[in-house]
Amino acid sequence: MKIAVLNGSPKGAQSVTLRYAKFLENNFPDHSFNYFNVAQDISRLEKDAAFFDKTLGAIASGDIVLWAFPLYVCLPSSQQKRFIELLFERGAAKFLAGKFAAVLTTSLHYFDHTAHQYMRAICDDLNMKFTDYFSAEMYGLLQETERKNLLLFAGNVLAKARNNAPEPKQYSPLQSRTFNYAPDKNIVPLNAPNGKKIIILHDSDGQDGNLLKMVFVMEKHFGGLAETVNIHEIDIKGGCLGCIKCAHRNICVYQDGYMNFCETRLMPSDVIIMAGKIKDRALSAKWKMFIDRSFYNTHRPVFANKQFAYIISGPLEKIPFQREIMEGHTTCGGANLAGIVTDESADSKIIDQELRTLAENCLNFSETNYMRPAMFAGACARKLFRDAVWGELRCVFTGDHKFYKKHGMYDFPQYKLKNWLSNIFLAPLLNIPFIRKQFESRMKTGMTAPLDKFLSKNKKTAGRSMPSRRR
Repeated sequence: MKIAVLNGSPKGAQSVTLRYAKFLENNFPDHSFNYFNVAQDISRLEKDAAFFDKTLGAIASGDIVLWAFPLYVCLPSSQQKRFIELLFERGAAKFLAGKFAAVLTTSLHYFDHTAHQYMRAICDDLNMKFTDYFSAEMYGLLQETERKNLLLFAGNVLAKARNNAPEPKQYSPLQSRTFNYAPDKNIVPLNAPNGKKIIILHDSDGQDGNLLKMVFVMEKHFGGLAETVNIHEIDIKGGCLGCIKCAHRNICVYQDGYMNFCETRLMPSDVIIMAGKIKDRALSAKWKMFIDRSFYNTHRPVFANKQFAYIISGPLEKIPFQREIMEGHTTCGGANLAGIVTDESADSKIIDQELRTLAENCLNFSETNYMRPAMFAGACARKLFRDAVWGELRCVFTGDHKFYKKHGMYDFPQYKLKNWLSNIFLAPLLNIPFIRKQFESRMKTGMTAPLDKFLSKNKKTAGRSMPSRRR
């Protein structure tokens, strides 16, 4: 069979993920592998229509399309995202319809599931016949078990293509909408806390009326105190290159205006609102470029104690993984999610109220420094990065290592003396039947005892210093 490998790495031939595809080529010599650097060549693909058509024609001549790419902040790179957008914009989806598809990625397993869900949805939208996926650890190819599973993955893909037995579709087509948001013109500004800096970022191309109107309403709620920026107007020369030259001093290799914008206008903000329109199954490639380029901060939670909010035009409720990405990206960056508002209700009065509530949340949460505890995604991400930076990434990501040491992020449980002593002395005692019986009889009261002790003290002072809410 002819296999078209769509290399989604901006590094082209220097891609780690590409080595996995080459391994498959070595072990399946009866099948031909053709490689297309759709991310590295994105500028030419976008500007040169003839080159784009020639590339699509060559891809379409294959039997199987293997999407092979590294993860760039929960999804494929902005360059690959733009290639996917071009497929729909130029009516090229028809060239891939009916082709068998598979997805192969490499990552630290940070939100790799959302990248795979996105690609599965894209394959369904392109009417491709999806077969299987494989999410590899960056250097998993060096492990025998990983290699064995990778070969089984490829064998499964080939068998499904040979037998015309793809997986069932998982995602229904997104429905186009004609709703036109008409906001209330009489907006009473909120009383914003003194000294708070608010910034609203959006990616409007002038064609998305609902998005611009929601941004305008949000500006009015803040009484002109918010700075509004169209990210198209920021000097961003291109997407993240994956060169990792930022790892030592957290300085991006690009000589453009992106870092200066982030350091002087974005990072000092207390409230950051991101507004965008759904394009295929995610935010736009321009937004993806903006987010990918933030990797110059590497694995540091640089948005700690800030309030994040999102304004979305489009069917977000039909794309749960995009919501999960926004929530996870916020939490893992150390920020608090003040809320998400969309125009999905198709009711202008409801949208007005939701935007008002979102503005109130942003101001109240910022004034009181309200931070929700991290849930599964945030807690797991912190441990994942902690272990990786302490281990295999430390020699390269020296900036992360210094940051983690300074901020006490190396909170390994084995470093806690109480836990260490309990495991050494108490655990063996619990193997003695009568001691274990006594321990189990007091388990419930023992679990609540520290909290009961605290509540007893807290009862005397409760209610004296409750934070205020500004309206």
